[in-house]
Amino acid sequence: MNAKAGTIGDFAYNLCIGMATNGPKLSNINVLPGIPGSNVRMYNNTIINCGYRRAAAGRGGSINFEQGAGGMAYNNLIVNCKFGLRIVQNPIADTANIRYGYNWYYADSISVASQFIPSLSVSTAISQPQQTDIPKPSDYLPAGWKVGDVYTAPSSILGKNNPQFINGPVPMPAGLKLADISVVGSYNFALKSNSPCINAGFTGFTPRADVILSTRYGATEITPPGKDIGCYQSNGRGNQH
Repeated sequence: MNAKAGTIGDFAYNLCIGMATNGPKLSNINVLPGIPGSNVRMYNNTIINCGYRRAAAGRGGSINFEQGAGGMAYNNLIVNCKFGLRIVQNPIADTANIRYGYNWYYADSISVASQFIPSLSVSTAISQPQQTDIPKPSDYLPAGWKVGDVYTAPSSILGKNNPQFINGPVPMPAGLKLADISVVGSYNFALKSNSPCINAGFTGFTPRADVILSTRYGATEITPPGKDIGCYQSNGRGNQH
């Protein structure tokens, strides 16, 4: 989703796999006078192996808040993506109106783990570490780290916090590159019953619910935040595909 110019709403329970750039990306560029600023609540999405088909330096990742955009990002399962959640500095996002946390990161390489919190010099991001994220930033950020600093994650973080998909490329199958995983194929990204993502989500917020509930003219359901991280819920709610 590449949304701009006053887009509002919810982006929830989606499976994004192998995207050239991001899963959800939000900007307020080209908004017309009198239109409310872009603001989207991005929650309970599963975002796999995104960002590797975008060659431009510092581009491609998982979730982006860009120029003048605000919103929320909670309970997203981000696996082997080129960058973690990016709050873009230039042109700066609507940082006063962005809230995020309880996002789950997994990496099979040092280069991926070293961008769970994207560095400013590499990706123009000023994302803040959130102690509610998994793993905790204190598990991989060095002492004295400041927002935007380049860092190298320790090898102990690799393979940590496996989400336990029923059948997914975690860890990456031998002989494949991260960019090779771009279709669902025979994978099943629902969670095993022993997944640590179950009951790890945050439900203390509500959807924007800008679209009316209507079986004919609107949304058939506005699904609230799920208690499990990612788009597939152990109670059968969320993504049905």
